[in-house]
Amino acid sequence: MKYDRKFIIADKAQVSYIELNPDKQKTIIFFHGNSNSANLWHLQLSSPLLQSYRLIAVDLPCHGQSEPLADISVQSFGHLMAQFVFAISNNKPFTLVGLSLGGNVVAEMLPFVPTPDGIVIISSAIVGTEITPSDIRSTELSEAGLFSDKTDDNQVTLYF
Repeated sequence: MKYDRKFIIADKAQVSYIELNPDKQKTIIFFHGNSNSANLWHLQLSSPLLQSYRLIAVDLPCHGQSEPLADISVQSFGHLMAQFVFAISNNKPFTLVGLSLGGNVVAEMLPFVPTPDGIVIISSAIVGTEITPSDIRSTELSEAGLFSDKTDDNQVTLYF
């Protein structure tokens, strides 16, 4: 499926993203892994289970249609993406989802964004020392919805 792209300037860099369901109150923001783009999340963006959420999939710097940065580091990506989240969150509840490199970026941005309602980090090695996995891991996480073909909205909400 082809999605319309939006662009925003964050910290003097143009960031490309996809946004669906802009009128919804709760937002899920997806960050892809290395050598990929926001298009990676096409199954999540089109999932009927997530249509009650505002869905945003962002191109990390130097990926997809986002501009490159002079400083190519996880820390600089995290700083820029924190500014992106501030700009698009509209002071509404949001959940951050990061895959691989995107998970590292999510971890790096946490000191600079309001506390998210949820954090999902998939296949990522957390780098750095300020925030460790034990700082962001929830022991109340219900993963039951991941293993069912009949997951309801309440299970999705509990997971995130």
